[in-house]
Amino acid sequence: MRDDSGKKMLLALLVTAFFSALALGFVHRVTADKIKENNEAMIGEAVYRVLPGIDSYEEVQRDPLIFRGLTGGRLRGYAVYSDGMGFQGTIGLMAGFSPEVKITGVSIIESVETPGLGDRVREDSFLSQFRGASVHSLTDGFSAVTGATVSSEAVLNILRRALKDAEDIL
Repeated sequence: MRDDSGKKMLLALLVTAFFSALALGFVHRVTADKIKENNEAMIGEAVYRVLPGIDSYEEVQRDPLIFRGLTGGRLRGYAVYSDGMGFQGTIGLMAGFSPEVKITGVSIIESVETPGLGDRVREDSFLSQFRGASVHSLTDGFSAVTGATVSSEAVLNILRRALKDAEDIL
């Protein structure tokens, strides 16, 4: 007498995998447009946060993602999206730069840093120290979040990358 239990388990596993893949594909198809819409809204909100006082913006470049902020048709600055590795994972931020090449604002869009510690880099008490800083002074003199030095330095490095990505436009 043969033992078919191994074949039955394999068949059950294959059927389960097939229907799981089918369900995941369906969910992806149904939610993809909404996810894209939410991401675009989040980016738009960040542009308005880092370029205070603008009434509109337009995309200048797709890779890296750069926007021109306008008030009454006049240039108010540029918003640049950049990301990099933090302590736990990727930190994505939007940085605003004035035509005088000063930082107008920084907004963390994406972060999986440690709750209550590294994620404090999202707080205005940390991010506000960059407002008004000359982009040429992005070296030292900024205060890190206590206990989250790696995350704080990651934000500073990502800001530097945003500046480098936009240097041809600024």
